[in-house]
Amino acid sequence: MRLIFGSARVSGRREITPTRNLLDFAVFVAYFPHLVAGPILRASRLLPQIATPRTVSREQMCDGLWLIAWGFFQKIFVADNLASLVNMVFDPAAKPTGVNVLLGAYGFAFQIYGDFAGYSNIARGTSKLMGIELIENFRFPYFVRTPQEFWRHWHISLSTWLRDYLYIPLGGNRGSAARTNCNLLITMVLGGLWHGAAWTFVLWGAVHGAYLAINHLWRGAGLRLPRFLGWPLTLNQVRVLAPGSPSASQKPAIGIRQRCSGLGATKRHMKLARSAILLTGLGLAVGDIVLSRSGKPQTAGRPL
Repeated sequence: MRLIFGSARVSGRREITPTRNLLDFAVFVAYFPHLVAGPILRASRLLPQIATPRTVSREQMCDGLWLIAWGFFQKIFVADNLASLVNMVFDPAAKPTGVNVLLGAYGFAFQIYGDFAGYSNIARGTSKLMGIELIENFRFPYFVRTPQEFWRHWHISLSTWLRDYLYIPLGGNRGSAARTNCNLLITMVLGGLWHGAAWTFVLWGAVHGAYLAINHLWRGAGLRLPRFLGWPLTLNQVRVLAPGSPSASQKPAIGIRQRCSGLGATKRHMKLARSAILLTGLGLAVGDIVLSRSGKPQTAGRPL
């Protein structure tokens, strides 16, 4: 896929001169820090950095080590610990109440953010130690007020890729409102298939495409939601109401479920879980704010 995307970028869009150095090209294709979970790299951004002699500054070393440390915190402390709670709620054998299902959905939202953003920050930090700058992939995605803003802050490298290679070639917003909304829906459905070949991912993409289309129609009519309504509504749309809950094949946290088997234990542990999720969200927000002010983020442009 890297070869296909890189070739399309070079030969189709003509945004970069093809390299004739086999070693530089091999490094671009096999560049390891981002392979697990992004960011998605483009030849126009990475190849020139590989081909140019680099020196690693003290600032890059400090920023890189901080990004790596924060990424490990997001992945290990936040995501892996929340996974136990999420698996307990979404285990097929469990019978959680409505409140606990909502709790699991919010926990899963923070879990996948910790996973994806953590991996991306580790990749960015590792690259900085080698003198290479990768784009910022997540930028406060749970503090936005519209679905459109969400995709400008969540997995930025993926949303810009979907925009450049699917949405714009389909016609983008150059046609009628109906055609634009159709392009949005097609783009997000194909984006769902990019995540996995299953109907759940197709449904996930269709729901997000519908959110974007409704938001487009809403804004086209000159309507705006108050700030205090836009944020909670968007958060619940994109991360709680939308499909995308953990796979039923994930192993449940048997020990936790056994400790929570009694009614009193369930209430007690769920109260602790609610507090943990609130503190996790607050900790992630504070850490991201500190991180964003400690360096100069590299962005990928304007997504959908």
